[in-house]
Amino acid sequence: METVLTYETVEPAESLPEALYLSRLRPLKPRSLPLLAQETHRLMADLNPLGRYLYRKALSPFPHLLLQTWGPPRDRLPEGLLLEGPKVLPRSAIREGALYRFYLEAAPLRRARPFAYNQEFPGWLARQLKGAELRNLRLLPIETLRLPKGDSLLVGKAQGVLQVRDLERFWSVLALGVGRGRAYGLGLLSLGGAR
Repeated sequence: METVLTYETVEPAESLPEALYLSRLRPLKPRSLPLLAQETHRLMADLNPLGRYLYRKALSPFPHLLLQTWGPPRDRLPEGLLLEGPKVLPRSAIREGALYRFYLEAAPLRRARPFAYNQEFPGWLARQLKGAELRNLRLLPIETLRLPKGDSLLVGKAQGVLQVRDLERFWSVLALGVGRGRAYGLGLLSLGGAR
């Protein structure tokens, strides 16, 4: 009988911040939002000294990028941009057992493939929201995001209500984002008022 040894690489858990910083980056000319999204990575090097961020394009109430950073963003901006915020979301503001409204745009797959969105996405999302339980879910139409070099991602959009069950695990989801495509403006989980 042969003994087989397996080795598992365990990376140390990344130290998460005690607060997240939420800001809006608004181009003064609304038509420049697509260009702003393309330049986000370069801007983040100047704005965010800690290097960790999530963002999403938003059109309401005006075209802007929602930014979530691990530290307060610096206010050095190129001409033509306005930074609003940040609002601070301390870890202590999230309560176990509380209900929160949420909105998310996320890519569940590495590449576009046949995907039964209405059947598969809710289960995938429930598994991704570690430390929280979905209480109400509304799926918005799926989109395909074209990436450089001809690749694409399926983007699921969801809103609803979740209940926090394990604060530490849920904080990790909030800080690190959900799914693939974070470099393309996906994965930012937005929360609304507790109920």
